[in-house]
Amino acid sequence: QHTNRTRHLLQVNTDSIILKIHSNPEKCATLSNYNLLISAQAEQGDLSAALRSFQRMREIHDVIPNELTFISILKACNRLKDSSTALYIINSLERADIKPSDTMYTLLGQTHVANGEMKELYALHQELCEDVEAEAKDEFNLSVTQPLWNVSLTTTVLSSLLRERTGSSLRKAWELFDEFRMGHGR
Repeated sequence: QHTNRTRHLLQVNTDSIILKIHSNPEKCATLSNYNLLISAQAEQGDLSAALRSFQRMREIHDVIPNELTFISILKACNRLKDSSTALYIINSLERADIKPSDTMYTLLGQTHVANGEMKELYALHQELCEDVEAEAKDEFNLSVTQPLWNVSLTTTVLSSLLRERTGSSLRKAWELFDEFRMGHGR
């Protein structure tokens, strides 16, 4: 929750960045300015403005977004508990052959939790675990250099299972923790 003063400062910041970009697009329509703008809009919880800025940066100014751009949009989705838009963003990255980062998947998972969408959270985690297992099948595959587990998403899943406090959820949490502890993360 933002105080009125913080909200006002965020609005002034977004307004000044928009004015800067519109007044001199050749010089000011940059990735860093758009990332500042989209990040401020996400902080305000204004997902529609963040998506409009995202579209404008690509279609009007030919600015290519980076990971920070997508993370900011996913943060706005999380703030508004909009898991369908978050999932759309993740899927659009995958369709463009861009591998979403662990942070992006974690934000999607947290958005599922915020909506009480435990089934979707567990399905996301399972899908990512299966992808990891497929990558790790060839133990001599030297292209697998990063940890195979998304620790943040796994922690989100474990926390959700523990909060459920049912026999089956606690058993699942223990199995997941045991599997993680036994070294599936390189």
